Amino acid sequence: MKRLVVLFFVALFVVVASYSAQAATFSLVDTWGGSVWDANKTQANTDDDLMCWAAAVSNMLTWTNWSAPYASNNSDAVFSYYQSQFTDVGGNMYIGADWWFDGTNNKQGVSGWSQDEDPNDGGGGFYPSLDIDAYYSFFSMNSYESDGKTLYYNDPNMAMNTVASYMGSGMSVGLGLGGSGSHAVTAWGYSMDDTGLFSKLFISDSDDGETGLMEYTLTLLASGYWELTGYGSEGDSWYITEVHGLAANPTPIPGAIWLLGSGLLGLAGIRRRFLA
Repeated sequence: MKRLVVLFFVALFVVVASYSAQAATFSLVDTWGGSVWDANKTQANTDDDLMCWAAAVSNMLTWTNWSAPYASNNSDAVFSYYQSQFTDVGGNMYIGADWWFDGTNNKQGVSGWSQDEDPNDGGGGFYPSLDIDAYYSFFSMNSYESDGKTLYYNDPNMAMNTVASYMGSGMSVGLGLGGSGSHAVTAWGYSMDDTGLFSKLFISDSDDGETGLMEYTLTLLASGYWELTGYGSEGDSWYITEVHGLAANPTPIPGAIWLLGSGLLGLAGIRRRFLA
């Protein structure tokens, strides 16, 4: 009898170990509902070539239903609104979301940052009584402040672990990319291989002229950054430098109730400007 019990637990251990080592894929939409959003730049002109940050935050606002006062279920309409309000210069997803909430561009008057073309026209400010920091989370691979000193992350899994954490909490996720340039995209899912290592990333990208998801293999560089292998032109190296998370609107319209389970994480780090 004891031998049977021992064999049973050995078999159970083998099954659990085998299951835990299997490759797995996480989809934000499959888990929490909604649709993939992919606001794209205008191909016919260059008026929005540096507004990848606005396209990414438009996707984030739409999926989490914060876009509802202006345009529900239409990230292209939200992006068009940003285009009508801001200059075609690099910016940041957090700055764009903050403006959407309170109508103030925190980089107004700062050289090299996208400017609100008419700060007095009443643009943005759809949630003036709410604090964006209560719904927005941020992580930077570049550096962080501690006791007045600038320190650098050395945990190679930090960026993708943060992506997984934000998505698991039901947050929309925007990514800042660095390396061969500066860019912003929206993440919608990821895969892990049978060793538990992140292996693929699924994104929507305002630069690709396509609607829907693009899949990229993740490569962990010696520097600790996660590279999107094959992204961009031949010879390029684009890797994740920032992870942005936006929690769901807690008072969703009917049909968006699936987002109620989102969690909140603290806002911290240093935000960079993303060009294209």
